[in-house]
Amino acid sequence: MIPKAEPPEALGSVSHLARWAAEPYLAFKNDQLRLYALIARDLRKVAIVALVLYFGKYVPWRAWLSLLS
Repeated sequence: MIPKAEPPEALGSVSHLARWAAEPYLAFKNDQLRLYALIARDLRKVAIVALVLYFGKYVPWRAWLSLLS
């Protein structure tokens, strides 16, 4: 027997957090644009992790910011 799904209000703060995290991506009307936004988010996370792993604890933020300006 499949358990009945509880409404989001019954789940409490966990559902509120999940809804808050998904809100920016629910605004897209086109699924392809939503997919591109999710891929871009994941690529940003991978880039940040790669920088931290490459430089260790010291990430030269000032050097990066001077390159951007």
